[in-house]
Amino acid sequence: MSERVRTGIKTLDDFLEGGFLKKQVILLAGNPGTGKTTFGTQFLYEGLKNGEPGIFVGIVEPKEDYMSYMKSLGFDLEKFERKGMFTFIEALTVKQPYLTDVFIDVLLKAIRETNAKRVVIDSITAISLALNDQKEVRSFIHNTLVRALKMMGVTGIVIADLPYNVDVIGYGVEEFVLDGVIVLKKEMHRGVPRRRLYIEKMRGSKIHSIRFDFIIDSGGIVLIPPFGLSPSGKIGERKVPFGIAELDALLDGGLRSGTSTMLLGPSGSGKTIISLKFALTGALFKESVLYISFEESVEQLQGYLKKMCAQEDVFGTIKVFSQTPLSLSPYELIFDIKKLIENNNPERVVLDGATALRNIYSSDDFSEFIRYLCFWCKSKNITLLVTKIGEPFKEDGSLSTAFDNIIGLWLYKEGDKLIRKIGTLKARGTLVKSDLKSLDFRESGQIIISD
Repeated sequence: MSERVRTGIKTLDDFLEGGFLKKQVILLAGNPGTGKTTFGTQFLYEGLKNGEPGIFVGIVEPKEDYMSYMKSLGFDLEKFERKGMFTFIEALTVKQPYLTDVFIDVLLKAIRETNAKRVVIDSITAISLALNDQKEVRSFIHNTLVRALKMMGVTGIVIADLPYNVDVIGYGVEEFVLDGVIVLKKEMHRGVPRRRLYIEKMRGSKIHSIRFDFIIDSGGIVLIPPFGLSPSGKIGERKVPFGIAELDALLDGGLRSGTSTMLLGPSGSGKTIISLKFALTGALFKESVLYISFEESVEQLQGYLKKMCAQEDVFGTIKVFSQTPLSLSPYELIFDIKKLIENNNPERVVLDGATALRNIYSSDDFSEFIRYLCFWCKSKNITLLVTKIGEPFKEDGSLSTAFDNIIGLWLYKEGDKLIRKIGTLKARGTLVKSDLKSLDFRESGQIIISD
């Protein structure tokens, strides 16, 4: 089996069956600001951590700027530089055509002296612009650069700039003479920016055309696989009550642990108050509770909780977060939510105001986001409650099937009064009562359900 070289981006390494093949030279092309330099550094850093010396050739950015930015992402290159394992070659003048041969000589000398195993060149675009035509570019890349790197036995990444709205990389020859092509793009979807990674070519790997959304986090690039997590985990036997006696009676004692529930009703029907009560009940039972809202501030929600329960040692234990998803892709948002869950280890999670997401994301993205979250929470045995504006019995079936339970709320005018009703539409694994009950709220936050 051919030896693999890990990139340091776990999901990518898994997809490539362990990483790039040893001694391959990969073209990494991308739009401005997509993380090309970060990707290259992450690749080098993975080697440095495992005892493999590496070289970064900076043709467009001085060393000081590069080292400072990479340190802010968590790459302590100076530590490895002091050990003689990391080398930065500042080659800003290589943009002059007569210096390309000198550049190759300097690079080969550095590889020999440091016994480098990995090399990143940022960027080939700057060198290509110094050459006269497509033929010279192809000759330099194939006959000079790639041949030199392979002769030295290193695994390399050659970075290329890809302007927006341009599909051809450089002179259109770079992608043909290198072993693999990875493209990073920044795309707009319904006004929301999304970073995406495309694997266009990878010799020696069984790959299918695929794209990954990704984010740049502390520690570098994190790929987020396409939504499509298969159902896993199972419904628990333990009852998870709302703390509203009449509602729990409709559910034969409460929700079953590990289930996902949609609380569905029109605006003003009481979804947030009921979800806050669900959170408070968990806190009273000494359960860890995470409450995430897309529509109200943390201060406002904490004010509601204080009014509903004066015991600060109870409501104060609920972790409340307010998320603004306007600038986040669904993949970035799921990453943030999973991070919150993993950091707080909750038994109950409330996602209040999912309609705000539906107004931003496409129908498919929203549906897949919700389904992924439901399946992922079940795999962690987390009981999930999601509130959404909608009319019971009129909800999209593809979304409804993701939830184990659906509780419907109705709000309508009868004479001079507003009438609220509540009922259980669906509850997997539970013998539920089909009664519709009257629903009312007191100023104190008390919830009244009656016949």
